[in-house]
Amino acid sequence: MTWRRRAGYGIAGVVAGMVLGCSSEGPSGNDGGIEVAISPPSLSVARGGSGSVTVTLTREGGFSGAVTLTSTGLPAGITASVAPSELSGATVNATVNVTVAASTATGTYTGTITATAQGASQATATYQVTVTEAADFALTVTPAARTIVAGGSSAATVGITRTSFSNAIALTLLNPPGGITGVFEPASSTTGGSGLTVNVGAGVAPGVYPLTIQGTATGPGSRTTTLTVTVPAPPVGGNVQFQFCSPEELPMFFAFQDGAGAWQAVTGTISGAGTAYTLNLSQSYGGVLLVYRFAEAGAVRSRIRLPAGLGSAAGRIAQVRQSALGDVYFTVVVYASRTELAQDGAETCAATQPTKTLTAAVAGVPPGSYGRMSLGGVTRIFDGAASTNPLTFEGVPSGLVDLVGTRTIPGAAPNRALVIRNLNLADGAAMPGGVDFAGAAAVVPATATATVTGGGGDALEIYVDLVTANGLGGMWADLSPSPTSTRPWGGLGPAAMLSSDMHGLYAFASAQGSPGDFRVVLRYVGPVADQTLALGPTIAAPTSSQVAGGAYPRYRFQGVLPAVYDKGATVDLVGDDVFGNIYSILATSAWLAAKGNGLAYDFTMPDVAGLAGFPVDARLTAGDNLLIASGFGFTGAGAFDLRPVLGGEFKASIRSGATIVVP
Repeated sequence: MTWRRRAGYGIAGVVAGMVLGCSSEGPSGNDGGIEVAISPPSLSVARGGSGSVTVTLTREGGFSGAVTLTSTGLPAGITASVAPSELSGATVNATVNVTVAASTATGTYTGTITATAQGASQATATYQVTVTEAADFALTVTPAARTIVAGGSSAATVGITRTSFSNAIALTLLNPPGGITGVFEPASSTTGGSGLTVNVGAGVAPGVYPLTIQGTATGPGSRTTTLTVTVPAPPVGGNVQFQFCSPEELPMFFAFQDGAGAWQAVTGTISGAGTAYTLNLSQSYGGVLLVYRFAEAGAVRSRIRLPAGLGSAAGRIAQVRQSALGDVYFTVVVYASRTELAQDGAETCAATQPTKTLTAAVAGVPPGSYGRMSLGGVTRIFDGAASTNPLTFEGVPSGLVDLVGTRTIPGAAPNRALVIRNLNLADGAAMPGGVDFAGAAAVVPATATATVTGGGGDALEIYVDLVTANGLGGMWADLSPSPTSTRPWGGLGPAAMLSSDMHGLYAFASAQGSPGDFRVVLRYVGPVADQTLALGPTIAAPTSSQVAGGAYPRYRFQGVLPAVYDKGATVDLVGDDVFGNIYSILATSAWLAAKGNGLAYDFTMPDVAGLAGFPVDARLTAGDNLLIASGFGFTGAGAFDLRPVLGGEFKASIRSGATIVVP
């Protein structure tokens, strides 16, 4: 704007001239304008972190003057600085550096950039700053304590809880004591956890060792959790001890074999809260033989919960024998390395705690639907049209347990799922509130596809377990056997899972016309997602021959395993009537290798009939006995069975149908 002085106007005239004397004779650029834009228009910044956006200036109409940039609008706790704060000449870009204090509340905030210049109208642009939780993670370990004998190993699961963070976390044992090492699978985790196998050297002294598990990641840094390992002193009078802490699961006869030596009977002694059987193994391998007597064979399913190797046999037999009208004898033989037997014995007490009976009223399961519920590993099926309500759960372990349940229509993936955690009810109690599949605790399950390979025309089925910090529960079965290799499966999505949770996804393949022959593959996975499961080959039927008759007939069983079944073999004999006894032999690959070939088994029933205390009625039942053989292998921690760990996979083949006629 220009003005002219006119004579005689005085002060008033000068002012009037300034106001009215506007013309086009001003400085260069007064007829132009400016605009600003911000890219990106929004950014996310974690609390305690920083980020930036770019301001771009556009000059219009020939304007070329300097432009000043200022930032306003953001609350206390968020600082925005502009560099450079003045754009002149050819400079058209500036950076807005945003810093968020650690105390700033999460949420979305709006900032404004204002551009001003002499001779041009101001321009503004806004951008969004979303404040998120700081990137972080936390570690847990389940179980938090393990007893491991010197020379043994055991497994645990490391859980990872992530907050605004998805990068890899490197896991290590931080400065473990000499002789104790840990192997993580995987060692660098991008998921919600990892498996840990702790190995204790033979020379480690008895004691309690807190092991620090450290996770390290770029950004958050390091976090730790503690696993307490107890190395017990060798039992007095021997180097292997089995201690049973529940009278219900106490064997009536116990014997052991040192290497290939003669079998010796062992008498239990009262030790603390249970009964201990102590044996001395001088060889690198050996065996144990236990005899149980039950008033009903159904007790094999509802009561017996044995450790590792022993429990594996019990679980298989429980599927074969449901009930009986008289006493049933169950003989278990476990062959393994001395270290494996010692570790099995160290975990016996924890696996044989007293049990209880609980009830739960079920709602939200209409006719035509089925509810599958597992309480502390005890699974029951509720038929919406016919089941008695409430359901009774017998044999529930003491301590904290979880209830896992799904509702489904046969042949379809589950349509409701729920997990009720950390229940610790008294024996005989009813679950507070029951189990309501239409209630607030139930969620819509996540579903995906399981593709099964190697089925070979067998009837396929999918089963799902859920592993939580309090154990394993049966979650769902598709109830629709067929050769179809692509099948739905369902469980929990990420929002419903804790860091220590994982699914056990099984595929079963039953031979057409021979349902007793089947194969299984199991994989432990995280949240529900598409999976491909590859079945192993079918094993050959074992050969059998009688080696002794009389009052205690004994037999020999031989067979060769495909390479995928590299962890061991089992042979079971089941008396073919409601009074039939059960005889089970399990051998690990370490024992098989010590005998000459880790993929070939040669079992002869031990001659223990003459040992003091042996119950003669535990002999094989006269008449038809069903012969069942299996081979198994897995990748992951464990000696007798795969310990639950993300990515771990188990495969087995079971052959049955052959009959041995016992005199």
